[in-house]
Amino acid sequence: MKTLENPRARVITDKDQLNREVRFLLRYIEEYLGDPIGRYFEQIAGELIKKFEQKKINIDKFLRAPQDEKIDTLYDLLKENAEVIPHIDGVIGAVRKQIEDLIPDIVSSPKIEATESAKNTEYAVRGDVEIEINRQDVEWHEKLREFLLSTPGPVAIGKIGVDEFIEKFDNLRFSGIETQANFLTQYYGIALSDKLMETYPIRANIGNSGNYTPPPKELVDALGKEIIRQNLRLNKVVEFLKEKLRKLNLAQEYEKSLLELIKAAAEKIGGYDKSTLNLSQLLPYSSVTGIKGLPQAIQRTLVERGVAKENDPDFIKRILLGNGSSEAIKIIFDVLVEEHDEVYFAGEKAIYSIYSAEIKRVGAKEKLFDPKSKKYSEIGPRARMIVFITPNNPTGKVMGQQEVDSAIKAIKKSGNNQTILLFDEAYRRMIYNKYGIDIAAYTAKKYPDQVFAIADSISKEQGMCGLRAGFAYFGGPIENMEFLNETYKMRAESLCSNTFGQLALYHALETGAVIDAKVLESRIKSLTDGFKEVPYIGDVKPPDGALYLWFNVRPLMKKMGIKTSKEFALKFAKECNVSTVEGSGFGNHPDNDNYIRFVVFLPESTNMEIARRMKNWVTRSLSCGNQD
Repeated sequence: MKTLENPRARVITDKDQLNREVRFLLRYIEEYLGDPIGRYFEQIAGELIKKFEQKKINIDKFLRAPQDEKIDTLYDLLKENAEVIPHIDGVIGAVRKQIEDLIPDIVSSPKIEATESAKNTEYAVRGDVEIEINRQDVEWHEKLREFLLSTPGPVAIGKIGVDEFIEKFDNLRFSGIETQANFLTQYYGIALSDKLMETYPIRANIGNSGNYTPPPKELVDALGKEIIRQNLRLNKVVEFLKEKLRKLNLAQEYEKSLLELIKAAAEKIGGYDKSTLNLSQLLPYSSVTGIKGLPQAIQRTLVERGVAKENDPDFIKRILLGNGSSEAIKIIFDVLVEEHDEVYFAGEKAIYSIYSAEIKRVGAKEKLFDPKSKKYSEIGPRARMIVFITPNNPTGKVMGQQEVDSAIKAIKKSGNNQTILLFDEAYRRMIYNKYGIDIAAYTAKKYPDQVFAIADSISKEQGMCGLRAGFAYFGGPIENMEFLNETYKMRAESLCSNTFGQLALYHALETGAVIDAKVLESRIKSLTDGFKEVPYIGDVKPPDGALYLWFNVRPLMKKMGIKTSKEFALKFAKECNVSTVEGSGFGNHPDNDNYIRFVVFLPESTNMEIARRMKNWVTRSLSCGNQD
């Protein structure tokens, strides 16, 4: 009978087997002697495996050898020219002794290394390009300071302080680089201003790093009323007395004196037009489930959407608060995903950086689920999660019920009931050119037996990134969610999410207010139109939603002799003073390395300046012969 080969079976190499066998033998030695190697286990195993390579030991022969011979080999590798001890007990003890001799060398090194899981973590959005633009920003502002102090102008003559001038200049970035340049020109002339602004660092790598899109006024007002209390007890009394004085037709000076006396008396006994900062709710630790009223606000919102049920006695168990949705996602990975699990991403090859970072950290596998392709229409036996990022970061693509239906069909076909759906809703209402359905509500209604989670925040939709407030909600049959107790414990480890962020989240849910996405459309157009003028970029299409522009730069990279998107982004930052993000940071699909991502929310003049700098950079590079 012909043996059928499993096409999904992982190819096991000799190196994999050697890694596994060396670790097994070290564990055996630990258990046999009751003497653990501890935190240096991986380093000891690594040292031994390196020695296998250095001494060109036949791996196949080693793997087929009896256990006592394998331990002999470990001893020989740890201590060269050693006499082979005839008894297995003695060899095991000798191996442990040699390990002890090796450990002091490791411990005595002044270089303190991170854990292996930390080394596996990568987060491109805050990577090398971010470090580079930070360095440039510090240097540029130092030059600006020196310029202001040494050049005739309002700062040099003491008319305005240097810090005050720089603060005014920096605040103008929200109006665009053209406004900033005009501000400098007003005091120092166009030639000097242009020279300074030519190298002004522009951050186009991270979403809403500056408050370029103001948060909704009703949300700001609600927060203000919550934490700034006006003491108006005596205002009406004072106003009443002022009105009576005017009717008495007293001399103006006498009336003024009496008014001052009334105000002074009012302030003495309790305050007049006074405001106090009310932090009583924000200073203590909150409950793990949130400050007063927040769970109910989350529930009301989800019930109105059709995601949650109104009379759910277990609702409070289903929510997880986070410092932004990113922390909630991290906790979900900590609780649900482990080594060798598979995490699928629906519809897109490119995914938000945090997911790749978490997948690498826990040792899982990143997979593509494409509902339109038969090739990717199945999920494996280790599938743990199918993630829907919609609108997608970085591509801006919006997904709908077709993707959900295909995912549920794949789960049923596989028989793998250990798979949950995760809906990343950071940009749910930020849609420009396409109508998007509420896929979480669709799932809750059509597939009531499916366990799913949503992750939401006030970072993008309300323009309050720095407050770090978000939550996750777990929908579906609660009897199938045995992990909720562990989720609670993981949240409780850090006591609570920040209370000021929780307060902002509460009022965001209560007001339902979001930033005006229409403000962004003209900014998107300015950036896309500008990049269309850059040689070898081609057609740059605006996103359907979210805050980013994602486009292919492979033809341009080839012409300029640049091999990777990371090299492209770093070179662009160093030579043009603009930070962006390399496509390779958005998932493990090789095609992502052909792309870069820009934010779209910067003012029109700043976006036009980014495109102008890129066009000049490309033209300059190609004219210098940096091409194939």
